[in-house]
Amino acid sequence: MSGAQRQIRNGQETNKHHYFPDADLLGRYGSRLKALHLHDDNGSWGQHGLPLDGSLDWPKIMKNIAATGYSGAAAIEPMNWDYLNLSPEEFLRRAFERAKQAEDLFIHEGSAL
Repeated sequence: MSGAQRQIRNGQETNKHHYFPDADLLGRYGSRLKALHLHDDNGSWGQHGLPLDGSLDWPKIMKNIAATGYSGAAAIEPMNWDYLNLSPEEFLRRAFERAKQAEDLFIHEGSAL
């Protein structure tokens, strides 16, 4: 499988449309992380909500990312269709708040290692 076909979604391995929830990809490939694109979901493949707005266990995710020693940049990767009730300014404010919360979890969970 080529690197282009393999992705890590929320710390789990995906291969195109296949999901491997028991794969510890951060443990296996974490030292190779170059960039992070973070989003949340509610169990939906296509949903890209803001971090902490869905069903993912963010304290666990951030602890696992911190355990890799990653110190690079992270981008949040939301789609705004779940936030149509918000003005652009409200959406950006909420996105900033969620990014700060995720960063705080990364710092807190990383210091607990």
